[in-house]
This record gives sequence, C-alpha cells and structure tokens, in this order.
Amino acid sequence: MIKEEFECRICGDISKKRYLVREMMFGLADQFVYWECEKCGCLQIEEYPSDLSLYYPENYYSFTKIDYNNYKFDGIKQMIKIKIILYNQLVFRNLLSHFGKKIGIPCKDQYKSLAMVHAKPWHKILDIGCGNARFLCELYKMGFTKLTGADKFIQDNFTLFDKIKVWKKEIHDIDEKFDIITMNHVFEHMPSQHSTMNDVYNILNKNGKVILRIPVKNEAWVRYKENWVQIDAPRHFYLHTIESIKLLAEQTGFTVE
Repeated sequence: MIKEEFECRICGDISKKRYLVREMMFGLADQFVYWECEKCGCLQIEEYPSDLSLYYPENYYSFTKIDYNNYKFDGIKQMIKIKIILYNQLVFRNLLSHFGKKIGIPCKDQYKSLAMVHAKPWHKILDIGCGNARFLCELYKMGFTKLTGADKFIQDNFTLFDKIKVWKKEIHDIDEKFDIITMNHVFEHMPSQHSTMNDVYNILNKNGKVILRIPVKNEAWVRYKENWVQIDAPRHFYLHTIESIKLLAEQTGFTVE
C-alpha cells in the first residue's frame, strides 16, 4: 500500500513530500521510500529494512582492517613528547608558541573539535559505533589514554595498546559514564533517534559533552533531490537539517553549542 502522507518522527508534522531513492554505493539499485518533513526539514526513510546485512558487506569501509602498528609510539621519549603537546594545546592553550616553539601536532584535524568541547587529557572518552577503532587510535596517538569504543556490529570485544577498550555493546548496555562521547557519522544510521539520544544522555557525566558528526541536508539536496549520493539509502535512515537536529537535542535534554 502506497502512503499519501507520513508523520515526521522528529517533530510530528505531517509530510506529503515522498521520494523514491536508490541504493547507489554498491550499485544494487534497490529502491526505498523517503519522506521530507516540510516543518523541520528532516529527510527520513519510511520503513527500516528488516535485514541490513546485504547493505553492510564485509568490505564496508568502517569494517576494513587497518594497520594498528601505525599508531604505536616509538619508545617513552616520543610518548612524553606527545603528552607535552596534548597538554600544551588543550590545557595551556598553546603556551609554547609564545616562546617561539614550533610544535608538530599529530592528527591535527581532531584538535579543533576537542578544543571546542573543552576536552582535557584526563577525560574519559567513548566513541559509539567505533567500527575498526581508527578514530580511537588517532586519539591515542594524540596522547589520550582513557579511551573506549562501542559497536554492536563488531565480532567480539578487543583491546589495543592496553589503553583502548572496544566493546561489542549497544548503548543501553553500557554501565559506565564518560566525559566526552563521540558519534562519527553513525547517528544517521540509527533508527530510534530519541531513545538513542536518551541512552547517550544517561551515560554522560555531569557537564559532559557529545560530539555528533552527521551529514546535513544542504544545497546539494536542493539540486539533486533523490539522486543525491549522500542520502546513502538505505544505510542512512535520517538526513537532518540544522533545525531538526537542534529540535531533537532539545527534546532529549541537550543544549546545542
């Protein structure tokens, strides 16, 4: 039965903007119905596929193996140097630059977002949907040590460098609290948006912060509509707008910065 309207799962408004979107990453061309909310702008899949295994094969990018040796330290001297850089950037606000010291920063792109949430070297960090733990390895290479990952799709628990714990767990199964929780292009794959945010809120320490990286509807959507590759049907259940993600955050107790 073809629906003529759809109730937005984010704001509850009724939408009549319906799109047929094809799977494009693997060239399967399967079609899925998406609806665009005319109030908050969120684009969302009509029905969650009952079996997603076909769309997440072994060669899916987040599951590919990486060489963990690339993230090891070359002895105590390098480890101490990295710690000094980390404290200099996130605690002393690049004090060394005032003395004319030029500092080579590892994984430089990560510092900006971490500085924005006032991350400190001693903070406990959880990466949800960590996959092969590449992001956690980058944080380790920066000097962080209290690192944990969680992903329900990995085969089993594992540990890296005696510092990074990776759990095969759902968010609601985690019984620890964290200072910073990251979700790197994971949230758009999750069906229950409100309950996921509530689960994240429950394992966040007081004054803790969440770094949420998601694709956002932009001018590319306006131009390409259902042919926009970033929809990534059916893996992306939601394509938020700035307005819809702010609304969701407010509904679940978060303040957006």
